[in-house]
Amino acid sequence: MADSTQIGGGGPVSIAGAFTTTGTGTHSGTNTFTGALNLDGKVHYAHETKTSGALSLGTTISFLSINSSQSFSLADGTAEGEVKIVICTVGTSTPVGTLTPNATAGAYSTIEFSGASAVGQSVTLVWTGSGWAIVGRGSGAAAATDAVNDLPVIA
Repeated sequence: MADSTQIGGGGPVSIAGAFTTTGTGTHSGTNTFTGALNLDGKVHYAHETKTSGALSLGTTISFLSINSSQSFSLADGTAEGEVKIVICTVGTSTPVGTLTPNATAGAYSTIEFSGASAVGQSVTLVWTGSGWAIVGRGSGAAAATDAVNDLPVIA
């Protein structure tokens, strides 16, 4: 049996000074860090693969698998600064995947992943507290250095 130590009796724990942890662990709940956070190693985000329907707010990344005209939705975020990354990873024939956020920050209402080069199309969104703001979008298409082809359509 592995050794286990509980600190804080289930309440808050404050650590002043340096803190180092090694090995594998799991934590659920909310952590607040003030100051620099240095990560040495890879960061792995929770993700899902969707073929239609509501995207999960419990995952940072949603991979879209689109093989026809499909609809996706995105509920309001739960905290300002929440990030949602959406990437089309499968697109057959002439796919059209339409993502409709419940609330948007900006003059758009849908994001469309479409065309023969839908694979690789992506959008990064940040919840502002009142809507999803588009902070980036990308294309999986090859393009010259002065051109961008096949971005997701913002309408």
